[in-house]
Amino acid sequence: MKTRTPTQQTLRRLLLFLLITFVPAFAVQLLYVFFIGLTTSSEWYAPMVSVCMLLPAFAHFVTRVGSGESLHHTLFFLSLRRGWPCLLTAFFCPVISVLLTAVCVVTWFLPQGDPAGLPAVFSAPDFWLSFGKIFLLSVLNIAFALGEEYGWRGYMMPKLEQFMPFPAAVAAGGALWGLWHGLLIGCGHNFGQDYPGYPWTGVGLMMLFCTVLGFFFTMLTKRSGSVIPAALAHILINNLNGVLLPEMLSASLPEGLRYSMSFSASLLTLSITSGVSLAAGFWLLLAPGAKKTPPPTGEKGSDPC
Repeated sequence: MKTRTPTQQTLRRLLLFLLITFVPAFAVQLLYVFFIGLTTSSEWYAPMVSVCMLLPAFAHFVTRVGSGESLHHTLFFLSLRRGWPCLLTAFFCPVISVLLTAVCVVTWFLPQGDPAGLPAVFSAPDFWLSFGKIFLLSVLNIAFALGEEYGWRGYMMPKLEQFMPFPAAVAAGGALWGLWHGLLIGCGHNFGQDYPGYPWTGVGLMMLFCTVLGFFFTMLTKRSGSVIPAALAHILINNLNGVLLPEMLSASLPEGLRYSMSFSASLLTLSITSGVSLAAGFWLLLAPGAKKTPPPTGEKGSDPC
């Protein structure tokens, strides 16, 4: 019997992981579109997205078991002694992003708004109560972000790095992660549906956004040796931008006006989040004295990670 080289074995495992990640996700999304339609307003949208978010972790586990790969050193468990700086980074980056976005959106995109009212919003007890609730909700629901990060950063990225330099791996991983959101973008995820080039413009922008976030999340994983900080940053970015930001902006508008995220405002939100995440990623990459985690090595007879 011909023995596979490590490169062939790694490629086979990577392709198997991607197959198990993409096919069920697209199947679930197509069922949603067939029965509900291209919309994010249905009560079934959030449960559908939640199921899809768990699939990369499922693919990670099934690929390892199905291909006889080691289940040790899978970048899951976190050492607080080593990982606390990454946890703080994962917390503060989304917070800084959402506060900067709130100021910019009110100032540039909502002429009816009152930018001077934002400090009052920040100092209001209701704001901090909302922030606390969202943070607690994020921690309680971190399993869904772990579902993605345990797959994308815990399995896909170490495999890609065995075939190409790190920058190319980040670009390839971001493109794959963004494409995985393709049908969701068609439903109006992040960008709505009223913009030039719908939905292809949105898919392209999502691929770019996922590349930048993928760099940040990968650096969090490398520095901490675990996907948990990346999952924390992931769920906070989702919830702060999706829940707290609209509440903050609606509170700064005159009574009777509601905030709705236009395509322009969405671009600004994602641009600021990307900028802060990119800066944090380079800080993690270049900061002296921090230990970088190489792709973990599996048991004898299996390839790394």
